[in-house]
This record gives sequence, structure tokens and C-alpha cells, in this order.
Amino acid sequence: MAKLNWHPTVDAQLSAIEARIESERLRNETAQLKRESEHLRNETAQLRSESEQVKSETEQVKSETEQVKSETEQLRRETEQIKIENARLAKLESKLDLLLRNADSSSPIPPSTDCN
Repeated sequence: MAKLNWHPTVDAQLSAIEARIESERLRNETAQLKRESEHLRNETAQLRSESEQVKSETEQVKSETEQVKSETEQLRRETEQIKIENARLAKLESKLDLLLRNADSSSPIPPSTDCN
């Protein structure tokens, strides 16, 4: 407010009123800043909590991924073993077929036709 060169008592009263108004404005501003600060603290705490949850979930997914990799490797080894066993069985089957054909063709005794 502009000073109007009134009586010194009036000027002093105006100055006191201006000071109270400014003080109240600053108190209100401070209270608002405190509320905003508290809100930001709460948001920060929430974000930290969510971050920890994401970290925990990430570790769980990593663990599960390692388990799946391990199981996949085990299945790959088992599949390879089955392929080897199948090849071995195919060779044995081929040898057995050859032996049976040779036995049938070289057999001096005709197959039995007994109808009992």
C-alpha cells in the first residue's frame, strides 16, 4: 500500500495490518507447501513400494525362466537319448527281419499245417 503521509499512528496501523496480511499469506503458503510436500512423500513411498514389488516379481520371473531352461535342457537330452535308442531298435529290427527271412528261406522243414 502506498503511504499517504497521514498521521504517524495511522501509518503505523496500516503497516501493522500489511504485516499481518503478509504473515497470513505466508502461513497459508507454508501450509500449502507442507501439504504438497506430504503428498509427494506419500507418492514417493508408494513408488518405492511398487518398485520393490516389481523387483521381486522380476526375480521370480528370472527364477522361473532358469527353471524352464533347465527343464528344456533335460528334455533335449532325453529326446536325444530316445533318438539314439530308436536308431538302435531300428537296427535290431532290421537284423531280426533279415534273420527271419534267412531262417524262412533256408528252413528244410516246411511250416506246420497241423489242424488239430
